[in-house]
Amino acid sequence: MPRKRGRRRLSGRSHTALVLLSFSVSYLKRLLREGHYAQRLSSSATIFLAAITQHLIAKVLELAGNKAQNSSQRHITPELVGMAVHHNALLSSSFGMTTISLVAPARHQLLNYTWVLSPGCPAPGRASPRLSGARPAH
Repeated sequence: MPRKRGRRRLSGRSHTALVLLSFSVSYLKRLLREGHYAQRLSSSATIFLAAITQHLIAKVLELAGNKAQNSSQRHITPELVGMAVHHNALLSSSFGMTTISLVAPARHQLLNYTWVLSPGCPAPGRASPRLSGARPAH
């Protein structure tokens, strides 16, 4: 039986609906194209990026929801999102240098200074600020 030539029949469903994702695959594809991040773009790259983004957002919202339940709050606030990211080891290492909008600066990890004596300081009473959890710059 001979095969029919020509274009294959397109389904009426979007890429997002075909792979059962919530994040728009076509929107991410447009952002990657307009950003000129690469000359060529695989068709599966945008699907993979949408899946990873959806997984990360779901994980952060799950942890923030648990924090809200533990503190008997009804809504997830930016402070709860910041605490959820800060208290999870994997998310903290990934998003440690990220500033979350509407979170009070006093709760930001890098703004907590500790005062220690610097080794090359001539006067013994002089102290210099050093970040508590930051790694030295290379």
